[in-house]
Amino acid sequence: MQKARDIGRLLLDYAELLLATALVIVLTALDVLGEITSADLTRASILLLAALAIAVIRERAERRAMTERIENKLTLAVADKPWQVLDEKLMWDLSQSNGYAKAIAEKELQFMQDEVFSVYEFQFSPPGKLLSHVCEGGERGVPMEELRIVPDGFHGPDGRIYRLISLERVWHRGEIMAFRSERHLQDYFSKSREDVSKDVTVPTTRVSMRVKWPADRKPTAVWLERSGRGRSHIKLRRRRRSGDPWSHTEVITDPKVGERIMLRWTW
Repeated sequence: MQKARDIGRLLLDYAELLLATALVIVLTALDVLGEITSADLTRASILLLAALAIAVIRERAERRAMTERIENKLTLAVADKPWQVLDEKLMWDLSQSNGYAKAIAEKELQFMQDEVFSVYEFQFSPPGKLLSHVCEGGERGVPMEELRIVPDGFHGPDGRIYRLISLERVWHRGEIMAFRSERHLQDYFSKSREDVSKDVTVPTTRVSMRVKWPADRKPTAVWLERSGRGRSHIKLRRRRRSGDPWSHTEVITDPKVGERIMLRWTW
């Protein structure tokens, strides 16, 4: 049975070339017997050219697919970071207007090295109090599980405070993980001029940053800043209903490793 399937797969893979070979054999035989007309020769030539064209197109498509697979594997093999971010959604909810805020990060992580069993998150020296911090993760398309966080953070460069997060198992090169982090904050964003930021420390394909302000406290000015690119002012869209919070979402499709992306505002 397996042998029959192998033969069938072989015939399918080389169908165009087998058809072309059969046409050549038939044409040669008819020519020897003197039973071929010019119309038959024209039709047969068209079929032969069509078969060869299909074979060339399929061969190029397979070659391109193989090249992409090899390039992807080489990218994974030479990566100097344990993971990269395929997509990242960041949201800061300040809408309760009582000093309370919620910060959520949702990411798709692709691991670039073997035996990765932890990731890290960092924040800058906080002005207020961290009420809670919960992380979840798992394979894409399946329910997430809570991930353990090393409770004592450690100080890094530029005023960052790092926390290690266990992935609860060893992840391997090429695997993709859905990751979610949620922080509950108190007494943040109380100054007249505030900002939220994203430091791009690993290769990242796409970042979206969303801020929700209180419905009764519209920022007087909002602007985007990116390292080495200056600033661009943002006009807030009109709310659908008067009780809705003010908000803005910025989507970055070309984040660069090493840059800082900031949404700033004044109250």
